[in-house]
Amino acid sequence: MEQINATKDKLGLNDSLLVQWWHWMNHLLHFNLGKSFESKEPVTQILFNYAPITLLISFSTLVSVVMHIYTARHYISQTIS
Repeated sequence: MEQINATKDKLGLNDSLLVQWWHWMNHLLHFNLGKSFESKEPVTQILFNYAPITLLISFSTLVSVVMHIYTARHYISQTIS
């Protein structure tokens, strides 16, 4: 039972929800997202490792959607003419 209470204190789970939210938001704004339970590596570092490929996929998807909308609009106008 003492270990459970010690862990709750360490993680801040004994604080009110408002205080927990404030700490979370403060850490988020300072890019301090803690450490991964699995790899013990900072979560921010893990996210930054995957950021380039995520941005590339997002940009490619955006370009693809815009091109499909453009093509669909012009296809209809060519068919009617």
